[in-house]
Amino acid sequence: MHDLFEIASASGSHPVRIAAEPLANLAVGPQPTLILADSFFRDQLRDVSCPILFIEAVEESKELAALSPLIEQCREAGLARNGHILAVGGGVVQDIACFIATVYMRGVDWTFMPTTLLAMVDSCIGGKSSVNVGAFKNLVGSFYPPKAIIVPVTAVETLPPEHFAAGQCEAAKICFAHGNGVFGEYIALPRSEGRCDPEHMVPLSLNAKKWFIEVDEFDQNERLLLNFGHSFGHALESCTDYLLTHGVAVGIGCLAAVEMSANEDARIRDVARVQALVDDLTGILSQVPGIPEALGRVERGDFFRFWQSDKKHNPQAYRPILINDQGYLYRATLTRVPAVDDAIWLAFEQARDRVVGQALAR
Repeated sequence: MHDLFEIASASGSHPVRIAAEPLANLAVGPQPTLILADSFFRDQLRDVSCPILFIEAVEESKELAALSPLIEQCREAGLARNGHILAVGGGVVQDIACFIATVYMRGVDWTFMPTTLLAMVDSCIGGKSSVNVGAFKNLVGSFYPPKAIIVPVTAVETLPPEHFAAGQCEAAKICFAHGNGVFGEYIALPRSEGRCDPEHMVPLSLNAKKWFIEVDEFDQNERLLLNFGHSFGHALESCTDYLLTHGVAVGIGCLAAVEMSANEDARIRDVARVQALVDDLTGILSQVPGIPEALGRVERGDFFRFWQSDKKHNPQAYRPILINDQGYLYRATLTRVPAVDDAIWLAFEQARDRVVGQALAR
């Protein structure tokens, strides 16, 4: 295990460490009082001595109504105010553990061990939780950084293609948002059949995201650019009943945002960094099994029901992240009128046709 860097936050700095050891052998600093873990790792963690609560890594598990009985189980397992939670899993487990750590007895310490590529390259740093309420994704949440983040890079060896693609889409998005230097490094990373080597991609992506967190910890300015692709992506996740994983939906959302921006200003299509992003994301997404069928389920009415409820918008305007004529991101303000809805839907259709066409051509 080695330290990658420390992240400064309002609650104090905390380390990010890269590890190659098996999950059960990893030292986590303070001995955890309780482990919250993806049920996928039940066998790997069977010999761990402290109490473990296993969680099914599905969207239903992070619904607000589902957390009350889990919090009761934390109490029954002996978690006290001076306790320490170790979270082992991907984004669903992270959201649940961070939220519970925030509110349980007004706050307990926690450590995160991300096991999906998406969590490793993106969500593991930043200290955010997002919890679903009814039909609305990520409607409530908190900022509550862990005491440490330990990234077991060998865990990606077990990931199916759609989960690897999800992580790589997020890494591409973060590096693109940061600027030409980092995005150029991302494009130049060694690849095998389109897949970047995680041992190079994870540190690059996390270092890029670190900058956003440290200059804007609470999502007020620069960090909002990391929502690129998310207004489209969250709507696509919800209206396909999560057949599309988060990172895959965001990748499609980034392509839709490119199309929407270029429909307004055709010069954007000729910007080299934008074309490089489009080519990269299209190649990644074309390898996701079942993507034509999932996108075929998207209907306009359902799409806008979720799009319009996105917490990033306000009652007067939509606030998606789009691209300017120099190929850089900005936060747009789009009045809620039928012509704008038509432009949004057209951009999705164009992105869908691009991705499906490439997938069927493979």
